[in-house]
Amino acid sequence: WSRNASIDLLLRDTGVDAVVCEPDDDELLRAGYPFDACSICVAMDVTRGSPTIARSIDLARAGVVLNADVPTCLELARHATAPVWLFTQDPERPAVRDHLRDGGRALVATQREGAVELVCRSGPERCEIVASTEFSPTTLAAAAAALAIGLSADAVREALENP
Repeated sequence: WSRNASIDLLLRDTGVDAVVCEPDDDELLRAGYPFDACSICVAMDVTRGSPTIARSIDLARAGVVLNADVPTCLELARHATAPVWLFTQDPERPAVRDHLRDGGRALVATQREGAVELVCRSGPERCEIVASTEFSPTTLAAAAAALAIGLSADAVREALENP
């Protein structure tokens, strides 16, 4: 993401419902944040000591989506004021179990009968989304972000089954 006139126009356009961008630490430090709030912040892979990610998480209003398979992402949960969603390809990950036990939400890819099943968990509740041969971390993050902003499990299922 480079802060240029096109991005600035999109961010200011009231007719635009969503902008997905991947801010660069150096660019944010140099040019500043082009927004004062965001719906969702997704952290897939974070370098320890990133000077801007905690601020980005603080700006999220609807949810923070964190990769539970990356320890530096998990550490960011403490900065979140919005609900935290975790995503993982390891259903036995202790941090995910603890998060669910405490009433948190997670999207978990689980091996089952030769396929990978994507399951939405909210505390003790579970909702099967879809089965496939595999789910990339990017797909898990996008599905969790969609759920975090309020899309239904059925809508996410439909999107994953009919890309």
